[in-house]
Amino acid sequence: MRRETRWVWGLLALTVLLAGCKLKRLEDEKSVMLDANIAKGVMAIPVQTKDMQVTVTATSPGAPVTLYLVATEYANEVMSDLDRKIDSPKVLAKSGAGETVTLEGTAPANKECTVVALSDKKAEVKAKIVGRY
Repeated sequence: MRRETRWVWGLLALTVLLAGCKLKRLEDEKSVMLDANIAKGVMAIPVQTKDMQVTVTATSPGAPVTLYLVATEYANEVMSDLDRKIDSPKVLAKSGAGETVTLEGTAPANKECTVVALSDKKAEVKAKIVGRY
């Protein structure tokens, strides 16, 4: 009976250890309407304790879209710059323009981030984000 008790306690301890070692993962999907040449925040990335690798995929049939990753504290400033066709140095990552685009970047630790979309035509953008660290 004593051997079985040790085995059960060992299995319980292993389960607790494995539960605490899971990778953090972020997944979200959203659909937003964009007006022509007006940048808009599409989705937020909450504060993380470590740098998080994020991949955002967006589709916008009929209208090319560009995605930007920015710290939320600078989002309004960056969106204003994008509306005026000025490249902002506060952009953490940028995708190419197209009807189907992928943005890959790193959301820094201890900072909330925002994914911003910009299109030169009115369009519906469907975006999916996957992040992990």
